Amino acid sequence: MAFTKTARHSTSDKLRCTACGETLRTPRLLPCLHSFCSDCISRFKTYPMNSEAQLKDMSEGRAVSADMSEDMSSFDSADDLKAGDRFGGKSRMILCPDCLREVQIATDVKELPINFVLQRKLKEEAFQRKNHCIVTVCDSCGETNDYATVRCDECSENLCYMCEQSHRRQKRSKNHRLVQMSASVVAMDEKRDSLRILRCSKHSKDELDLFCSDCDDTICRRCSETLHSGHHCSPITSDLFRQKMDELQRLIQDVVPKVSSVDVRLKNVGSVKDKIRTRAKQLESEVNRFMDSYVQAIEKQRQVLVDQIQDIVQDKERCLNVSELHLKDIKGEVGETCRLVSDLVDSGSDLEILTVKKLITGRLNHLNSLTLQTNGDVSEYMKFCPEEKSNVINNFQMFGKIVSKQASAAYSVITGAGLLTARLAHKSQMLLTVRDADDIPYTACDVSVRAWLIYQNDSLRSIPVSIADHKDGTYLLSFTPVQKGTHYLHVAVNGQPIKDSPSKFSVQAKWNDHRGVWQCCTFCQTGGRKDVHCGCKSLMPGGFLGCGHGHSTYPGGPHWSCCGKMVQNSECSTVGRASPVRQVTL
Repeated sequence: MAFTKTARHSTSDKLRCTACGETLRTPRLLPCLHSFCSDCISRFKTYPMNSEAQLKDMSEGRAVSADMSEDMSSFDSADDLKAGDRFGGKSRMILCPDCLREVQIATDVKELPINFVLQRKLKEEAFQRKNHCIVTVCDSCGETNDYATVRCDECSENLCYMCEQSHRRQKRSKNHRLVQMSASVVAMDEKRDSLRILRCSKHSKDELDLFCSDCDDTICRRCSETLHSGHHCSPITSDLFRQKMDELQRLIQDVVPKVSSVDVRLKNVGSVKDKIRTRAKQLESEVNRFMDSYVQAIEKQRQVLVDQIQDIVQDKERCLNVSELHLKDIKGEVGETCRLVSDLVDSGSDLEILTVKKLITGRLNHLNSLTLQTNGDVSEYMKFCPEEKSNVINNFQMFGKIVSKQASAAYSVITGAGLLTARLAHKSQMLLTVRDADDIPYTACDVSVRAWLIYQNDSLRSIPVSIADHKDGTYLLSFTPVQKGTHYLHVAVNGQPIKDSPSKFSVQAKWNDHRGVWQCCTFCQTGGRKDVHCGCKSLMPGGFLGCGHGHSTYPGGPHWSCCGKMVQNSECSTVGRASPVRQVTL
């Protein structure tokens, strides 16, 4: 008989362990009904019950934290422990490699049930290969290089020579009956029947022939007398099997409607997915249209800026061409006159020269009086300001402006009475207007404005000046003096001092705030009282000491009751005197 080695791919994929990729060895069932080798299950990492978030991270492929890693353990270190002994009563969890579901298990692999169906199919396949003269691989070590030479009838395992020797030396298996593989080939039908005999995992010689209704598990007779003593145990018969199958059928009937509900939900999910894809395509079209319009606007703005540059260049060249023609004309006229005068002087006599001297003198004086009209303000200066607002194109605000002129410090001026009304601890304000060389307000973005205040004392103390850009070529300058005396305000535009900078001014005593009220008249403010005076010193007929509308002494408009000034943001002219008007709320 010719012997050949069993090929790895000859084993059905259903009989392979998805954890190790090899043929299943002692397959055990997890609560999720997936089967793996006992050795593979013993190597699975376990987690405590309260680590749901960590298990979710593991199922999604995220990194495990250091704390979680310390709490991991494997069955290798807990094979002999019952559930809860090692972890203070907490059950342990694993992630099933097939479904990635959290599965609650005990720390002893032997407590998981053996998948006898797969185990029987593995044995049937082994015997079928043997009948076809295919040598079986050792069930114990699984090495493909070591063929099984004997079979243990007690354990129903095929063993190679090395595993046979080990099997004979072990105390629990030294009395087992080992049969040479050539002698164990019997009729396949008889072998199939013998493979359906299941033996107890706790008592290997006893057959599983009882069913414990309390534990819902198959047991042997010795188990019924020990571990299942007092339980309701019945022999496994056809009637018992049908009864239990009826129970399963009822459960299946309860589960089947859920399948229909799941189908409806799946259809809804598919419909939502279709709607999402449709909406995504619509959004993609909207984005493309928007971006195309945006790109078109940018391209148009690009062309606008390029055209601006060309226009500026043409304007500058036009001015320079006029200056160039003017200078060439003057040069030609001077050259021609000098040549004619030189010819007359070289070839004429003294009398001849003197007779035309008056004419020559007039010509030369005319040339000396000519003005060299050139556009000296034309320069190569051009700058791109990308943050400046430009046109609105396709409803998009465009940015970017080309400027060809520079801000001129010499034409920039300060306006306002801030320096004249400077008072101690009172904010003074003034307006800086930046202009270009044509004395036109300069609004471009390339302007640098600096301002600082110097107090003339022994230390030449500097006082900060705040600058607010109005974005229209004007800047609000404000400062609050902290000392009385002479001060100097320095203002620079693009590093150059403006006209009249530094400006010298004097800071007077503390600002005298108004103590009265801003009123239209005393009569209205006090509800018609006669005994109330006003700072405007007007009187009304009928014994009224204050002012009223339409009378000859009325100031003519709103004014302060304390001093009578008609400027609301003014300094009070009264010192140390209370307001003659009392404010009354009507």
